[in-house]
Amino acid sequence: MHHLVQSKYILLVLAFAVFFYACSEKKHDGEHDHHHQAETSGNPEVDSLKNQVMAVHDEVMPKMEEIMALELEAQQQIKQLDSLAKINPKQANATQRQQLDSLVIQLNNADDAMTHWMQEFDGQMKSKTDEEKITYLKNEKDKIDAVRDQMLGSINKGKELLKK
Repeated sequence: MHHLVQSKYILLVLAFAVFFYACSEKKHDGEHDHHHQAETSGNPEVDSLKNQVMAVHDEVMPKMEEIMALELEAQQQIKQLDSLAKINPKQANATQRQQLDSLVIQLNNADDAMTHWMQEFDGQMKSKTDEEKITYLKNEKDKIDAVRDQMLGSINKGKELLKK
């Protein structure tokens, strides 16, 4: 069982590393595209909306590391609770276990939401007219705002529950 938990942590760390490598590559591409877009779009509204979308992304992207750290800590506390419950079932704290399980799910969902948004976001918008770009970017702004709120909410809950 210990080996399984250890393997799980190794996989989590590897996934984390791959994710951040991919994001940093995408961010560099996005920065290049962003500057290129600002120079060539000729439409200040498109440029402004894209800047707003990317500003929210850039604000919360660094928080992915915090989400992963909180998730890992919550999983470690779950493991400790499970170990204590085996030793002394009368001291098992089912409520705390449920809260930690819920937290892990929330943190994981927030992580997934950002990953999904990044995979789906089309910063190039090559085949779109200016009007389509404006509509698209307004929708993306709403989406990334929701992702930000989900991420910050899960981080706050994690800090509160884990007393950080």
